[in-house]
Amino acid sequence: MRYQKLNPRSKEKVLPRLRRVEGQVRGILQMVEDERYCPEIIHQITAVKRALDRVALMILEDHIKTHVREALTAEQDGEKIVEELTKTLFQLLR
Repeated sequence: MRYQKLNPRSKEKVLPRLRRVEGQVRGILQMVEDERYCPEIIHQITAVKRALDRVALMILEDHIKTHVREALTAEQDGEKIVEELTKTLFQLLR
């Protein structure tokens, strides 16, 4: 399967979320520098992890709905497509 880019509509949704995560990470950095209470820092780290998981799911959804569907419709090597998708899912769920 050839490599393809993120759908432009999905990209428009993903970029603001990533920018928000970037700001949250900077906030965590500042919290550590300011020696804030550890549970507060951990709470923010958990929020960032959840936000990144959501972005990953959005990108995976885009991949399935566009690239995987296209490849299967074009009757490309279905086994290879399923194998790649399975590896990607396992990586995400680790």
